[in-house]
Formats: sequence, C-alpha cells, structure tokens
Amino acid sequence: MVSRRYKGKLKSLESLLPGVAKQMGIESRMKEMIIMNYWPEIAKGDIGKDSKPYSIVRTNKGLVLNIGAKSSMVAQELTLVKMVLLDKINILALQVGLKITDISFSTKYWEFISEAAFGELEKKATLVIDENEIDLITLSSAQIKEINAIVDPLEMSDEDKIRLKNIQKRDLKLKKYREMKGFPSCKRCGVLLNNIHYEYCPVCLFQ
Repeated sequence: MVSRRYKGKLKSLESLLPGVAKQMGIESRMKEMIIMNYWPEIAKGDIGKDSKPYSIVRTNKGLVLNIGAKSSMVAQELTLVKMVLLDKINILALQVGLKITDISFSTKYWEFISEAAFGELEKKATLVIDENEIDLITLSSAQIKEINAIVDPLEMSDEDKIRLKNIQKRDLKLKKYREMKGFPSCKRCGVLLNNIHYEYCPVCLFQ
C-alpha cells in the first residue's frame, strides 16, 4: 500500500521540472514512470508479482492504466479489487498532475511485457542489447543535474528517490546506446526499438 504520508505531500512535477528537462522530453515519461513503477507498492502479494503496467493511454473517458496479467485468474482477482487499486494509484498520480480514471487488466501481452519472457525475446532479437556496454555509457553532468532537479524535491523515501533516478539514468543510457547501434525507431512516436522487425514500440502497439 502507498503510505498515506505521501498523500498531499508530493509536490507537483509541473513546478519542479526545469525548462532544460522539458527539452529532453522526459516530463511525461517521468510522470508515467513514477506511477507505473509504484505498481508493486500498490498491488501486493502474488497478484502484484503476476501483473505489470505497460502503458497509460488517454481515452475519451480519461487516462487508463493498462496492466498485463499472467493469467485470466490473476486478471479476475485484480478486477475484483480494481476500485481499491484505483484509489491507491491516484494518491500518487494526482500529485504528479495526472488522474487515472480506469485500470484495464489483460493477459494478451503478458508474454511480451513480463521480464522473463522479454529476456527470451531479446535473445532472439536481431539487435541484442548488451547490458555491459550500456553500463559503460556515461551521462553528462547536465543530464545528472536535470534528473536530480526532478527527483530530489519529491517528498518520498531516499530509497524511492534512488530507484527513480536509476531508472531514468538507465533510460537515457539505453536511448544513447540504441542511437549508437543504429536501432530502428517507432513509426508513431519515434522511440528507438531493439528489433529490426518491429515497427512500433510497446506503448504505441498497445494503444
């Protein structure tokens, strides 16, 4: 469960993001990342382990958080407590300027988004990601400062801040790595892909 102490305390990212950070295109990514990476804190136990967010999409009814479920049984269990989960996720979402109006659960993309299955897909991909090479990539001091400027003012635990910073740092390193390797880009949003056979990134594919 997300601690009640976060409610009303997390400062809006609208006032925290510097202009340079917005130019990097990480404002919307950071907001969604904060929400989706808190899913393990929202959904506890086995249903949390057997489910994973893969996108937040805008519909005519508002923002929908899409959750992949390992099985139909897991999806059913999540559906039974959907309103509770929705209330919990919005304790956080509202503080970063977003409101999730619905949560959708599906087993359709589990094999694509689950870490174990995705690892197997990467092994079969034409363009394989080498984590050792990614680790060797360095970010500029300006990029580090921009990440710190976003995360440091948030009123959350130091552990959560470190986790969010590390995720954002890896995202930037991965982007640079893919650019260096000449990876193809998503036809809809332009994000770099890791397989020459893909035309769309997971978020655009699932919309």
